Amino acid sequence: MRRLVILAVLCSLASAVFGVDRPASSPKAVVAEAVHDFGKASVGDRLSNVFVVRNEGTGALQILGATADCACVTVDYDKTVAPGASGEVRVVFDTADMVGALKEAFTLKTNDPAAPLFNFVLIARVAPILGIQPGYARYIYVQKEIPGRIVQTLWATDGKDFNILSVKSPYAFLAASFHEATETERRPDAKGKQWRVETVLSPDAPVGPLSAWFEILTDHPRQQTVRFEVSGFVRPVVAVTPASADLGLVKADQPRIGSLVVQVFSTEEIPVTGIDTDLKGLKLDLETVKPGRNYKIHLAVNPPTPSGDFRGVVRVHTASPKAPLIEIPISGRFQ
Repeated sequence: MRRLVILAVLCSLASAVFGVDRPASSPKAVVAEAVHDFGKASVGDRLSNVFVVRNEGTGALQILGATADCACVTVDYDKTVAPGASGEVRVVFDTADMVGALKEAFTLKTNDPAAPLFNFVLIARVAPILGIQPGYARYIYVQKEIPGRIVQTLWATDGKDFNILSVKSPYAFLAASFHEATETERRPDAKGKQWRVETVLSPDAPVGPLSAWFEILTDHPRQQTVRFEVSGFVRPVVAVTPASADLGLVKADQPRIGSLVVQVFSTEEIPVTGIDTDLKGLKLDLETVKPGRNYKIHLAVNPPTPSGDFRGVVRVHTASPKAPLIEIPISGRFQ
């Protein structure tokens, strides 16, 4: 009898812990379509779609909120969906100032314990209202050369007049100006006002890659912004590779300890007129690979060498006022 009482108590506890006696009453959200492709659209279009969420559970489905990755997506929804019924999730995708192949996402939060979050995706291919040709600015430029100029032409595909308000450059050394296109500058296949935007790369632009975007602001009612990419590279008049050298441990009996490559990028040929160094124990030998274009500087030990760490420069002298002197830091340790 005592065993039966203990068994009954254990069963009662198990029921309380595992919820065996609790009625099953929970929602189950089912989404037939989570991705919607709007297809082709024009910039400034407000694209709308209705997603359907069905409740296949036994409890009321609560839609608790929606979060979009972009402010261009707004979401409205039925907050409660009864068992066996369907609710709507109404979405508006505003393509103002957005062009190209677009993909935006938003997330729906529900009280479905098995699927509390649902992800939705919106896709569209948005054509611009404002056309731009060529639509990019690529510079492969050498310092001190004639300033690099690239011109863009802008027009409205709907034929409406518009004005350029400003052009924002991503670099201080890359200037931009604009004016209404003259008769000889206009595209013959476009109507309405046309504009020309000229970008000019300064001769003093720093050496290195170019990778950024210009932004053109307009007063067109459907597209206020046009962007085009600037890319390329600014090269020095004369480059020495490597630009600095750590020779590491240098032994007195080493016949050769490395070399430097001199390359001339300028339009005109630039002869190397001399080389020297402030480092004792370092010998330099200049090899002409192609006069005015390519040279090699061979580094060797010049006994006697002082033991210990060393640090100095190798100097390259040229015949051009554009780059009369290039200094290359050199370091290492003599043994």
